[in-house]
Amino acid sequence: MSTDEERLGLLEWFHIGEYERVEATLPELRRLPFKRLRTGISWADYHSAEGRAWFDWLIPKLAGEMELLPCFLYTPPSMGIVPKTSSPPKQPKAYADFLDVAVSRYGQYFEYAELWNEPNNLSEYDFTLDRDWRLFCEMIGAAAFWMKRRKKSTVLGGMAPIDPNWLRLMFARGIMDYIDVVGVHHFPGVFETRWDGWPAILEKIGSVIEEHGGTQRIWITETGYPTVHYREYEQLLRFAECSEAPVERVYWYGLKDLDEKYPTVDGFHLDDREYAFGMLTADGRSKLLHRQLVHEPLHVWKRRFRKWGYHLPGESATPYILLIGGAGFAGAHLAASFLKENRPVEIFGIPEDPAAICNLEALHKRFGRLLRISIAGIRNRHQLDAAVSRASFVYYMPSCEDTGREDRASGDLHGALSLLELISARRPVLPVVYVSSYHVYGSLGDIVLWENDTSFEPIRACDMSISESLPLQTASVRMATLRSVENYFLAYAAGCGMQAVVLRTGELYGRHFCGALPDSTLTRILSGCAAQRNKAANLKDTRDWLAIEDLTQGLRVVRDCMPGLTGDVYNIGGGINNRSSYLEIAAFTGSNQRSVPESEADARTSETPRYFVSDIARLNRKTGWTPSIPVAEGIKNVYVPLDLAKTEDYENAV
Repeated sequence: MSTDEERLGLLEWFHIGEYERVEATLPELRRLPFKRLRTGISWADYHSAEGRAWFDWLIPKLAGEMELLPCFLYTPPSMGIVPKTSSPPKQPKAYADFLDVAVSRYGQYFEYAELWNEPNNLSEYDFTLDRDWRLFCEMIGAAAFWMKRRKKSTVLGGMAPIDPNWLRLMFARGIMDYIDVVGVHHFPGVFETRWDGWPAILEKIGSVIEEHGGTQRIWITETGYPTVHYREYEQLLRFAECSEAPVERVYWYGLKDLDEKYPTVDGFHLDDREYAFGMLTADGRSKLLHRQLVHEPLHVWKRRFRKWGYHLPGESATPYILLIGGAGFAGAHLAASFLKENRPVEIFGIPEDPAAICNLEALHKRFGRLLRISIAGIRNRHQLDAAVSRASFVYYMPSCEDTGREDRASGDLHGALSLLELISARRPVLPVVYVSSYHVYGSLGDIVLWENDTSFEPIRACDMSISESLPLQTASVRMATLRSVENYFLAYAAGCGMQAVVLRTGELYGRHFCGALPDSTLTRILSGCAAQRNKAANLKDTRDWLAIEDLTQGLRVVRDCMPGLTGDVYNIGGGINNRSSYLEIAAFTGSNQRSVPESEADARTSETPRYFVSDIARLNRKTGWTPSIPVAEGIKNVYVPLDLAKTEDYENAV
């Protein structure tokens, strides 16, 4: 573990009775590099009927996983000057009494005790009820004194906002004689608009400690960045910044977004940023920061993302080819084809898997400043507008993978509409190609098939290839989304004078630009790892196979022929001459895979067709494009050099 990682902790608050959430959170914590956890111990909750049993279970549970920093806060309403948890207590010494009980009961589980949370934040401590901070200083002073007697180190609850004059008052009142660490909270670019960097912020606090002859250390006990407006990259950059702050500990907030059904401390959705600080969404989806922390050491990905940011090309006199979602399998190859001709390319999107990161790194290493990498989601309208303004041509290449996530469907729709609005507002209007997928056709359940020894085949000759004119069915959210996005593009082409084309790809194969194999159904089957990877497939399922090189050529041809193609949909697949089942593909490679694992077959969705072969005649008539790599030859070139049945070869390949 690097020095940066050793200093990092995580902040996660648990409400009384959240046994299931705690149990669900612990496995997530184990995946991350954090070894310290800061959590709240509510004085008010402890005095409730269920409080003692809750903390008797919670504190040992958490301390068994990570080094614990408990933050003791919240006045029992019955003990407050007014009946609320942010009230000063009627008897300030009662707080010290509570901490004494906590140390007696749980003291073996922690070394440091944090005294209150954000005391100069009105939501956490109502200082309007405490003239001259007298009650607070009496409460914290007594508690800090007693903690030292109980052999515990003390942390003064993190001030927010950072206020050197407030800290001077604490020194003047004498409570700092019993404080070991000064906690600070700061949220750059969120609640504080001025930001001079962590060294400058911390220097303000350090100078107050020095002028009073203090020896207290400084910890950042809470910082974070919300991903509202789809700013996952900014969250990652803020984390990287705080990991290098000149302090011995930093606690990051937090693991998971807040459930939108519940209010925050300040109220119900008064500020939506409060709900989006997590590295995971409320339903458990990984954001960019979480994926990087899980996948790679901190120092590795910090260096990479900074390099991409620091080496952005200047404003080019030559407009960019804009590839939205272009870090993936198809997009990276397309980008490379333009970059090889010294045409500037901008790749826009948030990489969602290690292969996309690998592709971007390989492209950046080879082509340098000719490539512009913009890490932003398509729903980040301001950054999308800037990218569109630099472009001469746009490819929109979202992932068509079925994730089962409603937010992906919503994002595709809203993102496509934003993109089209921005493009149509440009003068001249930019041409755009939307790269869709054969998945829009659904299960094709109306096609009657017969099953032979190696594949499924249609009974009727007219069903051997699927044309663009086939009526589409809407059997799921995913299919409705794909269809709606296509309709948006066609409607803008018809109504706004925009050159827009929709392409539906067949089944693709090949290597990523960085050399890795895609983690596809085909790769899993050929590796014999299908049971572990658990994706829907049947070895007799038949597809038309298109080599990534042929797809790249086709996408280039469509760009050159845009005026004659606009406003229509075209299949771009391997066609009838490149149809094969998975079992037949396995035979090309010499694989002895003969049956699909039960877990693989059981994972089939209602949308997965047994047979799909695209009719590519329309695109061929309009452009002359046709695949040049026969499927048997192409598959052998990609898969035969590796023994994918060997676990190490498979893992290295993907």
